[in-house]
Parts: sequence; structure tokens; C-alpha cells
Amino acid sequence: MFERDEAQGARSAETEAYIYDMSRLRAPRNAAIRPLRQLVSVPDKCGGGMSIISREELEENAGGEGKSAFVAVYGDVYDLSASPAWKSGEHMGEHHAGCDLTEALERAPHGIEMLERYRKVGELEPSDETNPENAPGIPWWASIPISMRSHPMSVHFPQALFVLSPIFLTLFYAMKFPDFERTAFFLMVTGFLTAIPATVSGLIHWRYKYAGNSRVVFKIKIILSLLLILLAAVTVGVHIGKGKLSCDDVSMDMLILYWVHCFIVIALGKAGGNIVFGKRK
Repeated sequence: MFERDEAQGARSAETEAYIYDMSRLRAPRNAAIRPLRQLVSVPDKCGGGMSIISREELEENAGGEGKSAFVAVYGDVYDLSASPAWKSGEHMGEHHAGCDLTEALERAPHGIEMLERYRKVGELEPSDETNPENAPGIPWWASIPISMRSHPMSVHFPQALFVLSPIFLTLFYAMKFPDFERTAFFLMVTGFLTAIPATVSGLIHWRYKYAGNSRVVFKIKIILSLLLILLAAVTVGVHIGKGKLSCDDVSMDMLILYWVHCFIVIALGKAGGNIVFGKRK
């Protein structure tokens, strides 16, 4: 009887060890091991429950020079050493490993699911200290457009309109179809009107969600956004002054004005991609 209990205990220990090894794998979010990891307490080096990571230990694992890249979020500590974006201990030139990034994550374009792909090494030692990595709170009026994702939602409308308007103007001269000239004009007007709220929402996101980040990519995006609105206003004014264009007399100045919007939109899209996904090295 005792031999049977010992055999069952050995099998239970082997099963727990196997589940623990499986839980350390960086699997996709829909992997089947996650429920097992939630049911089984991951032991630390001493054989107890989840390890408690002190603030000093968190700061020591700041990545680079062969060190692990630890990041604390909502009281949990993750090892991001395997992530190319955190290999040097710095992410997008803004966030640093070895810090509590809870509030910084709330301003990020992604959620905690990105961190959950990596190994959770323990729980952060409780503290009331404020981490310098965290930005001031967001005012209630700014939290409304941010929570609604107003900028990523609204920015796609002027982008599409500013790309389509020069295409229709070019087709107007190529196919000599009068309605295409009116279509190009109204697309430009609508693009101008929708670019204003998109830019305002972008400034709110930059000021509060990204804490007024001074990186060059943000400055480029702000300058290009304001330039796009100004250029659109000038283009609409010039087009109104010229009246209906003639398909037999190609207006090169109008074609240039229209197509410049398209290239500015492409540059804005690239800058926005660098902010969200990071710049490829």
C-alpha cells in the first residue's frame, strides 16, 4: 500500500515538473498550456510558490551586457530577454527594462498580451514609490478620446481621401471625364475637413497617452500633419479660384498640389508605423 502511494506521489511530481517545463515555453496566446499554468503554482528556486522580485533585483536585470531584461507590469515581472525589441534593455528609445512600466503600458498601442508571450518570473515586491518611468495621470476630458481610440479611428479617413483625390484628378485628364474633376475636388475638401479632427485627436494622444514624448518621429508626425492641413486649405482655395478645370488644358500646378498630399500621407503613415511597431534596424 505504501509502495503504491509512493509510486503515485512520484508520478504526481513528474506530472507537475512536466507542466512547469511546458509553462515556461513562450507559446502563442491560444496555446493549451495556459490553463495548466493557471492551475499549477510555478515553483521558485527554493521550491515554494511564485518568486517575489525585489525592486533592487528588478533594477539589476535591466538588459544589455548579458543581463536579463525584466519588466514589471501590474505587479507581475516578465523576462523579455528573448524579445528582439528589448534585447538591449531599451524599447523604442523610450522605455527601459528594470522598471515598473504599468502606467507606461496604459499609454502603449498594445496591451499586456504582448508581455504574456514571454516568461513570467515572479511578482514584484509591493511598494508605494512612484516610478519615474510612469507619466502623470490623464485628465478626464482627454481620457474620453483616448479610450475611444479616436486618433487611429479617425486618421484613416483623410489618408484615404488625400490618396484618392490626385488619382481622380489624373484620371480626369487621362480619360477626359468631367465628373472626375468634381470628384477630385470634393475628395480634397472632405480630406481637409476630416484632417482637422484627426490631427487634434493625434495631439491629444501625443500629449497625454505618450506624455508629450520628444522623440524625432513624433515631431515629424506633428509637423507633417499641420503641413498637410495647410496645404489642403491652399489647394482647395486655388481650385476654387480656377473654377472648373478643362480636360483639354492640363493644369500642372493643380496636379502637383494634389499629388503632394499623397506623398505627405505616405510619410505620415510610415512615422505612425514607427511609433506603433518601432523602427526596424
